[in-house]
Amino acid sequence: MNGFSAFGAHPKISRDLDSVDPTSKIDVIIQYKQTPTAAHHQKVIDRGGQFKHDFAFINGSHYSVTKNVLAELANDPDIQFVHPD
Repeated sequence: MNGFSAFGAHPKISRDLDSVDPTSKIDVIIQYKQTPTAAHHQKVIDRGGQFKHDFAFINGSHYSVTKNVLAELANDPDIQFVHPD
């Protein structure tokens, strides 16, 4: 167990997302520790997310996801931080 619930604070998830309904679809920027690859995108897609754009200059990508998968995604060691779009 990672010590974080799907609805609790996670150090890699912006506090601006705390009040969002866990089942609602939201647009986020996921910032990675390196340039995102197709494998990174696939991890989000496998959890019901939709890839929208790459932002290579910040090692990030724009996705549409439900909030309830963010904590699971944030546990990925390749992810630096999740920001609201």
